[in-house]
Amino acid sequence: MMSTMRSAKELKLIKGGANKLQLILDFDQTLTYGSTSSYGLIEKSKIFSEQYYTNAAVLYQKYHKLEWDLSISLEERTEHMVNWWEQGRLTLSSLYTYIQHPTVLSHSHSHSVFLSYI
Repeated sequence: MMSTMRSAKELKLIKGGANKLQLILDFDQTLTYGSTSSYGLIEKSKIFSEQYYTNAAVLYQKYHKLEWDLSISLEERTEHMVNWWEQGRLTLSSLYTYIQHPTVLSHSHSHSVFLSYI
């Protein structure tokens, strides 16, 4: 049975509110150097359940082509991307587990930078 209790870090994020939340995006791969993408790293890590990866592959096949389909409007593509995110969502605790994995962040100090903010 899965616990419904929130971790201290999750509570800290909630208490801090949206105004204090910072997202780190790595579009230019300065943190995930030499990798395909942040999600590509998650896929290669194999630290989550097989069910997660199976579901992720199904969603990728469905939505990736829509992400780049210029024949549909930006509004419709955005709606598809939101659906993709909502269906494949990782929890905060699973992302925390992920960034603690030793192979995730390849630059020398990236790991400590991320953990200092969580």
